[in-house]
Amino acid sequence: MVKTKQNISHYFEVLKLRENSSIKEIKARYRELAKIYHPDLNSSKDAEEKFKEINEAYSKILSIKENEIIYRKNRKRHSKNIRKEVIFEIKREIKNSIRAEIKKTISSKKNFIFKSCFSHKNIKRTIKEGMKKMKFL
Repeated sequence: MVKTKQNISHYFEVLKLRENSSIKEIKARYRELAKIYHPDLNSSKDAEEKFKEINEAYSKILSIKENEIIYRKNRKRHSKNIRKEVIFEIKREIKNSIRAEIKKTISSKKNFIFKSCFSHKNIKRTIKEGMKKMKFL
C-alpha cells in the first residue's frame, strides 16, 4: 500500500486524532480504544474487526511519527554539517585572500626597494661616489 495523504489521514480518523497529535496522545488514545474494542472485553460482532483496524492504524501512525522524528534529527545534523562546511570555506577564502594581499604587498615593496636601490641612476651615482672616495676622479 502506497502512503498517501488520504491513507494517513484515514489512520488518524480511525483513532479519532488530529494529525499533529503527539506520541503520548496517540498512545493514550490507542489504549482507550483497545480497552473498548478488545474482543475479550467486547462481545459485539464487529469488535474484533474494529480492534484489528485500530492496531493497524496505531502501528502505521507510530512508524510515521518515529520516521518524522528521525528525519528532523538528521536534517538538523545535516544542516549543522553544511553550516560548518560553509564557514570553513569562507574562512579558507578569507585566509587565501589575506595571503594574496600580503604577497602583493611584500612583492611590491621588494620591487620598490630593488628599483630604488638598483636603478640605473643610483648605480651610476654609487659608482661615482665610490670612485671619488677612492680618488680616481
